[in-house]
Amino acid sequence: MHGVMVNYYIFKDVINELPSQISEKKELMKDDLFNFANFNTTPWFYCGFHKKDKYDLFNKLNGEKFNLFYADVLANLAKDLSYEKLIFVYGIYVNHLVYKKMGDYINALKANNTNYYEAYNMLDYYFANKFDNIDLKKTNLRMYFENGFTYYPFMDELIHNPLLRNFDIFQSNSYMKKSYNKKKNFYDFCTKSKFGFKKLLFKIGGSFRHNKKTKYYFYNNKIDTRLLNLVENEYEIDNKIYKYNLEKYIKEIKIKAISDLKVINSYLFLNEDKKLRNLLNLPKDKII
Repeated sequence: MHGVMVNYYIFKDVINELPSQISEKKELMKDDLFNFANFNTTPWFYCGFHKKDKYDLFNKLNGEKFNLFYADVLANLAKDLSYEKLIFVYGIYVNHLVYKKMGDYINALKANNTNYYEAYNMLDYYFANKFDNIDLKKTNLRMYFENGFTYYPFMDELIHNPLLRNFDIFQSNSYMKKSYNKKKNFYDFCTKSKFGFKKLLFKIGGSFRHNKKTKYYFYNNKIDTRLLNLVENEYEIDNKIYKYNLEKYIKEIKIKAISDLKVINSYLFLNEDKKLRNLLNLPKDKII
């Protein structure tokens, strides 16, 4: 859902290709990479599928105030750097970038009668099968990434004040823990369960609530090859014409992500803020 596997594989490659700037670099488990790569999607689960989140944090993290929020997170990180914190903060930025770039790509290439989430799930299925030979119809992601649904104390330390300052969220710890628990339950229900009856219950629940989109929350092995763009047809994004296939388009996202993270590193490790201000388009009076 929301391209969690796409996020994971792109972020994993970016971290592997980005030169390390910290001496205590350690090998992160796949669960942590999955967690950090998908942090921004977590608030989507706060109210489940049938209620509106009054805080609307998922959309805010993908909205116009993200850069101000992120600058505040970076300022907190600069006070107490560690490798795990750094990768988490990288994840926030890369997830934001990927969500925008992949959303544009999917909307440009998907069939008119294909739901956006259904198309994103197709790419999740394609990536998981291609890189790890995982069949998402037969894999419980909550169990596969067993420790990938944890809201660590250091995460709250980094984002609490930025969430309050920019989005008026006072109880970040309780809000995010609730979101994480619902996210964990979602992936227990919407991916393969031990006895195979959870999906049925979820579908029935969705039908009773007249939620016609319930079917789009599940993975299947259907792939619309238009999304791969193997013949490199032209498509338009932000008034610019592209002919990249999926592989080339994602390569460009990785290049952009690595370039941007290097700018972020120049602020964190060299105390240079000019490039960061330009990257995030920060107002002159913004203190970082």
